[in-house]
Order: sequence, then structure tokens, then C-alpha cells
Amino acid sequence: RTDSYRLECVAIAGCELPRFSVASIQNMGGAAKMQLSVSWGRHVTVSTGKPNTNGSTEWFEHLSGVHVDDYPRDLDQAPDIFVYVARAPSSSSSAPSSRF
Repeated sequence: RTDSYRLECVAIAGCELPRFSVASIQNMGGAAKMQLSVSWGRHVTVSTGKPNTNGSTEWFEHLSGVHVDDYPRDLDQAPDIFVYVARAPSSSSSAPSSRF
């Protein structure tokens, strides 16, 4: 038996994050951007990249909801939810993809 679920995510802020520097013409010597990725089984939602200032990032963002129609009614059998904090890709590269 399956059921419908909706996962809503709000990204507020993070601290004590790794610090990266970006050497590019657009961001000479500036801080790299960080993003959150929330995965629930094969479904993923990703925040926008926000500046990492001295190891702190503020998102204040509602991530798009994940709607699932085919997870078990017994949530003990549903996939775990994972939250990843990572360096955001540059504007020239694509968003991260999910692994299957």
C-alpha cells in the first residue's frame, strides 16, 4: 500500500561551514556560494547559492516542495531524508543531479 506525501523545506542559515575562495573575473577574491540539497529517495530539491561569509551562510528560502505519490503508507519503510550542504556550482555549470 502506498500513500501521497509532500515534503516542505525552509533553509534559514548555516554556520561553521567550510570556507572556499573563488578566483574568477566575476567574483575576484570573493567568497564562494553555498547551497543546500534535500533528497528524499529519488526526489531532490535544491536551494539557490548564497555567499559564504567567514563560514556563515544565510538562505532564508523556501525550497520547492517534494510531492511523492508512491511511498509506503508505513513511513518506517520510506526512504530517509538527507540534507547536504555544498559549494554551489558556478553560473556556467548545471545544478547537481540526483544519483540513482
